Amino acid sequence: MAKFTQSITINAPVEKVYKYLSDPANLPEWHPSVVRIRDITGRGENQKWTWDYKLWGHIFTEEVYVEKDQINTSRIFKSKGIIRSKRSFTFALVGEGTRLDYELEYTIPIVIINSVGEPLAIQRSKRVVDMALTNIKERMEG
Repeated sequence: MAKFTQSITINAPVEKVYKYLSDPANLPEWHPSVVRIRDITGRGENQKWTWDYKLWGHIFTEEVYVEKDQINTSRIFKSKGIIRSKRSFTFALVGEGTRLDYELEYTIPIVIINSVGEPLAIQRSKRVVDMALTNIKERMEG
């Protein structure tokens, strides 16, 4: 199981950042590995959806559900399938902006470990998270 946390400061109100990240339909806009979102149901801790997720040229279809949702404070969602993941967002007021902490914990599929190795897969995941956070910042500040 790989796990790491990255943070970014966004010059936008917490409410705006939280609202944007709480809508799964926005995922393909900011997350480079999310190919497609469908079957969104519910809100808050009752929210679920399905995504197609691209990793090292492989597409994985995963069921995703919100485990915890505290308005403007934190949001945790998990995926289940070949890639089991937990993504935690923590939102904090910094001046007039938002500090966004993004923690990712996930299993790396055997097909990926066998083709590129675990260290390279983790390194790539960190770059994808960097891109995702940069995309969120650009969307919220634009």
